[in-house]
Amino acid sequence: MAVSSANDQDATKQGRLCGLIDEIVPELRRFATDSNVNQELADNRVSKTMIASVAQYLYELGLTADCERLAKEYKGFLFALTDVGLCHAANEMSSEERAALELSFTLPAPEADAAKHAKALADLRLLAIGKASLLLKFLSELKPSLESQPHSDTDGFVFARDGDGFGIEALGERGRLSFGRKAAYSLLTAFLAYVTGEALATFFYLRGDLDPVSIWVLEETDSGSTIQFDPIIGKRLSKTPTRLACIATNGVVETIGRVLGNNHGFPDRDDLTPRKTDFNTRRFIVFGDSFTAAQYLQINWPDRCEDLAASAGRSVELPNLSVDGGGLVNWWRTLREFVRDDYQLDGVIFAIYGNDLQRPFAIWDDQVVRLAPDGTRMIAVGTVWREPFPRALEEARPFFFGMPRGQVHPTETFDRMLKGEARPRDGRTGLYFAQHVWRKTPSIQDLEGYVVRTARPGRKFISREIRDYLEARRLPALVVAVPTIECLLGGPDRNDDSRAFAQSIGAQFVDGARAFEGLTEADIRASWLPYDSHWGQPGSDRFAKFISEVLSGWPEA
Repeated sequence: MAVSSANDQDATKQGRLCGLIDEIVPELRRFATDSNVNQELADNRVSKTMIASVAQYLYELGLTADCERLAKEYKGFLFALTDVGLCHAANEMSSEERAALELSFTLPAPEADAAKHAKALADLRLLAIGKASLLLKFLSELKPSLESQPHSDTDGFVFARDGDGFGIEALGERGRLSFGRKAAYSLLTAFLAYVTGEALATFFYLRGDLDPVSIWVLEETDSGSTIQFDPIIGKRLSKTPTRLACIATNGVVETIGRVLGNNHGFPDRDDLTPRKTDFNTRRFIVFGDSFTAAQYLQINWPDRCEDLAASAGRSVELPNLSVDGGGLVNWWRTLREFVRDDYQLDGVIFAIYGNDLQRPFAIWDDQVVRLAPDGTRMIAVGTVWREPFPRALEEARPFFFGMPRGQVHPTETFDRMLKGEARPRDGRTGLYFAQHVWRKTPSIQDLEGYVVRTARPGRKFISREIRDYLEARRLPALVVAVPTIECLLGGPDRNDDSRAFAQSIGAQFVDGARAFEGLTEADIRASWLPYDSHWGQPGSDRFAKFISEVLSGWPEA
């Protein structure tokens, strides 16, 4: 029965795999015949998630050679698309901006030789179409070969039945097993043990008890929108408060906070005015990501810093212009198009975590609906890799996707989750032990790592613009590296990128890991959320105390 069940599972996977191929092939065929090849067109038609699902089914069916071939063809397709997209972006840039873009191909300047530029773009388009055709050919040939594969009832195990019973040879009075029969019997025993263990582990894995992960849950209310798309900042927060919680799949409530904006829609408890409250107040605007916006906590570190300074008799304002999921592009656009010369400032602080400097323009809107396969509404986020950036929500809609571990639930369900009466699900699929093998498959890692490798368009250009802004206004800048928990627990220092950015804009660099010096491993873990990679209130408060001490002597007179 166990062997038959495993065979049925393979047949089911094969059917789903053929269905995915049926969805992808028509879109690829239309793409391969479209003269207006660009990155957005490919993102809309050919889902990376669908390709990754095809690779997963191939691997689970034992078709590793096909899995590796898919990874190779898909990467070639994506690399060609990236060159086309960069060529489109470069078409609108000056020669200096194109040099800063660090293109991987030679592109004639349109103002110097329009014909050569048009030919270069046409050649890149043909290359992308050719790569799409190769991927299309592979998938088109793959489906018939899958449908023609027979499935035996025993999944490849063949046993002989003779007079002494199942799989037993009559070898004299002792009726001993032959070596071949022993091997087959051992394999069958191991297989049945694996199936039993896999079934139990997978049951608890799908429930969320085994390897629990964090889900960000946003409350859906009837009081209107809270998170609204903004073409400059990426998102603005209304004054309509909405609860936000981080809840693990095993039911543990890690933290609960409130999403609420100030008069300009930033995650700050204080409204932002052009002029400082008084002449003696020092005002430093702060750019960061979710560690600095931190509305999942009761108070974020910039607000706590202001309180600590006040208790020490110092007047400090830290307007928090951070964007969850945002990074360098969001900060640059906010500085250039919102702050400009409209606000009295004494300096600028960049709180950098992880890959903030590599991120594209991040956008949010809670009125955009994206659904998970099980029908759960997902938090809608988006990324825009290059200019022109969308100017209105309708232009931005194609860039939105569902946050993989972010969900929107009505108040009733939200309250039930807080009470432990319901749990968020992360849409897990597949077998528990098989998933661990899957994660270590090189071809799959290649697919998942592609976006990280290509996420640095225009970095030098943006850094130079920020430096020019600071120098023109004689503003000092501070770059603070927000540490990861892995770094604090003995992992490698990954601050080289932050140090290089500080140097490129003429800023002072501070390693935020110093805030946690002297703590035990238990103290460090207690400073972070139990399962999520964000720090909790203790970690944020300790960081605030450290930054408050830094600011007491910065900038030097």
